[in-house]
Amino acid sequence: MSTHEKENRYVAYFDMLGFKTATRRNPTKAWQALKSLRESMDKILRLGVYLTERKIYIKNPVQLFILADSVLMFTFKDTADDLTAILGLSSELHTQALHRCVAIRGGVAHGEFFYNLEQHLFGGEPFVRAYELEKCAQWSGIVVDESVATHYKNSPTSLKCPDESPVIIPWNVRLKNGGTQEINVLNWVEPHRQNFNKNPPISVPDFYLGFTGLFGSFDTLDRDAQSKYENTVEFINYCLTRR
Repeated sequence: MSTHEKENRYVAYFDMLGFKTATRRNPTKAWQALKSLRESMDKILRLGVYLTERKIYIKNPVQLFILADSVLMFTFKDTADDLTAILGLSSELHTQALHRCVAIRGGVAHGEFFYNLEQHLFGGEPFVRAYELEKCAQWSGIVVDESVATHYKNSPTSLKCPDESPVIIPWNVRLKNGGTQEINVLNWVEPHRQNFNKNPPISVPDFYLGFTGLFGSFDTLDRDAQSKYENTVEFINYCLTRR
């Protein structure tokens, strides 16, 4: 399917945190991290189900592309099944990447999106919006725009966390400018709580341990980089203890 006609679609954009820093520090390990991100992408493309306890079948496919150290994901339409696919697979991509010690940050938006698969051309307002949402947050997590959150609230999608809580929740996201803002985010933690091998609260040093090979010890990071991991752990602990 190579059409480039505009149509309302769901679009997700992800960026690998610290790729430039890792490349300057150790190009070989940075390349391995990029390959791990690709492996994460390939794995979710093979998934027939998501959320192990609920066995939700992903009916509608998504398209995924790696653009340097970023990933673009989009649906063909904007039905309830497409919404299930973009949210479920965004959560899974984030988790699969973390499992491989690659921290990514994402945004999900909705609107008129154009593409041409033969020429690898992509454009439209939701692409820009997803990019802006991803860039605004100081963490490894997934922010969703208001239209996506509204569609989820009003849609007959069956996508919920194993404890029946919604997968989109409000959170006071810490921003790059130093402030905070309550924004709708994807609760990627709850569906994958079994992946955490320590009881909450998870400590920042424990969470960061898997990233030391790529970036060095936590103490050597600049304050900006440290805060991304601290803010991520704050969200993880909230989600793990909110039941």
